[in-house]
Amino acid sequence: MGLWNAVLLSVLVLLVVAGVTAGVAWRRHGRRLRERFGPEYLRLLMESGDRRSTERELAQRLRRHRRLTLRPLTPAQRAEFTREWAQVQEEFVDGPEIAVQRAENLVARIASALGYPCETVEQRLDYLSVEFPGSVGHYRGAQELRGGGGQGPPSTEDHRQALIRYRDFLTQLLESPAQSGDRPSDPPNQPPLANADTP
Repeated sequence: MGLWNAVLLSVLVLLVVAGVTAGVAWRRHGRRLRERFGPEYLRLLMESGDRRSTERELAQRLRRHRRLTLRPLTPAQRAEFTREWAQVQEEFVDGPEIAVQRAENLVARIASALGYPCETVEQRLDYLSVEFPGSVGHYRGAQELRGGGGQGPPSTEDHRQALIRYRDFLTQLLESPAQSGDRPSDPPNQPPLANADTP
């Protein structure tokens, strides 16, 4: 019986060590996800209320993101999108709702030009959250405000706030060092993307 007890004790010790090692690895994995996704991690955690499902969702996003073939914007694309954004801001005065819709379309076009799938807004948000976890909240906020923030039809102020949030997110998309390694200059005679408090 002494041999069986030793074997059983050895197996139990190995199981405990494996369990502790797996727990440490899982906590380390969770910490890396929290550090990488920051506000997006917290948003998902608040939404789901479950750390494991939050971490599973973010790990799946990372895996899907790795399969993408992303490409940087060319200087010509960046300049064209920047000009288009300036036009959207100018149009806000006469048509806030149309300007906000054009801002949404512009985000979708830029994301598509970068190589992100753009079939739905939620899909776009999920993919973009991997590369832009700190600023994708601006995009989410713009989406909520476009719908009136759950308070009925959107007001002009809702549209203005949505356009400001689009501007903050568009700035990240257009100026991301990860895309080009540098920050683009504003085209001549065009306002900077993110310097004003108004659209």
